[in-house]
Amino acid sequence: MEGGRRELNVRDKLQEIFRRIVGDETIEISDEMTVGDIGGWDSIMYIDLILRIEKTFKIQFTIQEIVREKKMGGFIHMIEDKLQV
Repeated sequence: MEGGRRELNVRDKLQEIFRRIVGDETIEISDEMTVGDIGGWDSIMYIDLILRIEKTFKIQFTIQEIVREKKMGGFIHMIEDKLQV
């Protein structure tokens, strides 16, 4: 159960970051969601997303990880792996 609670915490924090960047408190992220699903999304917003994730969770992504992962569910798993959840 503890692992599930931590996953929810990562998901909640990621959603909060995403909502701030997009400026829409109603957006709900899902595992299959990509940034391309959001109208008006651009490369600057993507960089902002990565930087905020790294700062919030005190982790760093490699370029390969950033390029490889497209779906929010994948980002959640990458964050959890880096946090060793």
